[in-house]
This record gives sequence, structure tokens and C-alpha cells, in this order.
Amino acid sequence: MKSQSGLENVSYHKVIVNRGPETSTVLCRIINEHDFFLVGRRHDLDSPQTEGLTDWSEFSELGVIGDLLASSDLETRACVLVVQQQVKDTVSENSSR
Repeated sequence: MKSQSGLENVSYHKVIVNRGPETSTVLCRIINEHDFFLVGRRHDLDSPQTEGLTDWSEFSELGVIGDLLASSDLETRACVLVVQQQVKDTVSENSSR
């Protein structure tokens, strides 16, 4: 894990994992080390790093990682903010012209 931030109270960690179980293990290990998590959510993207984690998802609107961090199974008080880029609906745009 590599911390990359010039601010004392903010840290950015880049962790490379290969499979879903590794992702889960890393998140479970760090969940109580932080008060706040900012994670992104992608649309319809399956990756080896999240493989199998969707099977346990309770709140799909949070995305795979956001759902795992917000899970009551982790017993944390950390806040989770999930952000996603809006998908542009080109079909609706073209039909309204």
C-alpha cells in the first residue's frame, strides 16, 4: 500500500489486486483504519477484481465496492461516499431532435 498525499489528514492508497477475494480481504483489513471512503461506481463493468462480490451485494446502487464498505457485516463507523459519472442517453437525445 502506498500513501500519496501532501495533506496530513488525507491519504490516497493504491492497492493492486487480481481477484474479488483479494479485494474483499484488503477492504476488510483497512476498513477500521479510516473514517471516510470515497469510491467510484461504474456502469455494467465486470472485472476480475470484483468477480464474485456481486453475489453478496445488498445495495446494487452503491456498486460492488461501495456495497461492501457499507455492509453491516464489516461493523465499521466509517462513512462511504459513492460517485458515478452519469451515462449519456444518446437514444433519447437523438429522438428528441
